[in-house]
Amino acid sequence: MSKPSNAKISNSSESRLEIWLKKLPQNPLPINKAIARDILQLLDDDSCDSPTLARIIQKDPLLCLKLYHCTEKKLTGKQGDIQHLVHLIGLIGLDKIKQVITNSRKIAMPPDGFKEILSASLFAAHLASTLLNKKHNATSDRFFLPTLFFNSPLWLMWIAAPKTMSQGQTLASKKQQSYIALSVKKLGFKLPDLIEQSENFILLPTLTLDALAINPTKNVHFWAKAHHLSDEKLAHWFAQDKAARNVFYSIPSGIYLINQYVISVYLDWNGKHIQRYGRLLCRHLGIDEEELNNSVVDLAINTPLPSLFQGLLAPINRVKGLHKDPACPANPNLDSRKIQPDMINAWREKISQSNNVDTALEITLNALTHGVGIEHCVIMEVDEHDIHTQTCYGFNDNPDIKNFHSDWHTEKNLFQQMIQKPCCISVSSNDLPKATAKMPKQFTQHCEIKPCGLLSIFHQKKPKALIYCDHNQWDNDKHHHFKAVGKALAQTLEHLT
Repeated sequence: MSKPSNAKISNSSESRLEIWLKKLPQNPLPINKAIARDILQLLDDDSCDSPTLARIIQKDPLLCLKLYHCTEKKLTGKQGDIQHLVHLIGLIGLDKIKQVITNSRKIAMPPDGFKEILSASLFAAHLASTLLNKKHNATSDRFFLPTLFFNSPLWLMWIAAPKTMSQGQTLASKKQQSYIALSVKKLGFKLPDLIEQSENFILLPTLTLDALAINPTKNVHFWAKAHHLSDEKLAHWFAQDKAARNVFYSIPSGIYLINQYVISVYLDWNGKHIQRYGRLLCRHLGIDEEELNNSVVDLAINTPLPSLFQGLLAPINRVKGLHKDPACPANPNLDSRKIQPDMINAWREKISQSNNVDTALEITLNALTHGVGIEHCVIMEVDEHDIHTQTCYGFNDNPDIKNFHSDWHTEKNLFQQMIQKPCCISVSSNDLPKATAKMPKQFTQHCEIKPCGLLSIFHQKKPKALIYCDHNQWDNDKHHHFKAVGKALAQTLEHLT
């Protein structure tokens, strides 16, 4: 059977690219529901001022872009560009902002992979506001919006085809390849070929467009030299080639490198691309690796991102690698079907590194699913009113479990009893009828109860979480490790304020 010619492959790639270029501008940008509500409340306040409004607006990258698009007619025929959000607010006015928010489609929660890109975009913008401002002696947030919008072509792709983007992004992480390289296989064309045409389907600041025009696949030799040459040879090259020097140290190159570095922090599981872009970024900024790492960690800890991007999406947890499965040396002498104590200990250590309650609960879910190897898991949060699902595994087509809640003040059941004091229960096959009868009916009606473990977790002497895990082969070994993971969570919560 003959292989397709290069010409046919090229034509197919070009046609797929054309389809995407036509598709992307057709989808309106949705905005975050909670942030929109906060902005509307602030706009109704007579004491509302532009800096306060800007701090809320910048929490939603899609809204920032939507408002930027309102400036197209305002900027026509004028020199310059939008410098920062306060400038943007003054240009379009409060009434226009209110109109845009009122008329926009609102979403409560974008897909997980889309949240990754949005969180990375926000962190990159904050990073640029510090690092590029310092390098170029800028006194305002002039680099925030241009850096924030760098990934906007990916935002539009997520809005247009979330399933395709989710598959490509998941593979990029799990296979430990760059996001751009792997997307070629899913999309049928080179992603940079689409990105460098951004000006044809999206209105963006000039600095952003110049950064997006940097296509590494078409200038491999330049970036390879900038990466591999010694400091002495790099200085000699730039002394001989002023044009190359100007390109490398330009603001668009800084925006490009910061975004590629942050995307690598979020999606590169083995660190190859983090090291590569980290080295290039250090050279661009004229700082050493330690100074870059300190700046990144400091900003990752102190950058105020909205709750939507907390937990394992928070920059500090991505920088620390808490979103990855723990590294544990494979032991060929151990049965892969059995739980490995070293792996459980690695997960417990990862739980202990959590810097807030939500992160600890997310890592605990991963520890139970990937470490202990349970079939279903529900982590329920306990507040002053009820017990409700916070996160779960194995219930993809079960909205009733995802939305489960039980009023522990009025309903007397096993769950209510377990939040009176810390406890851990193992339910065998023989105990199933008795245990099922004691659980809340709205839980057992939508969850086929199997041999399982139940664990209550307390934080500052108050009930914080209730965990349900099951497996058809639930035994003493699984229960022992389930309890160990729960103990690690309880100890971690005791140290969190």
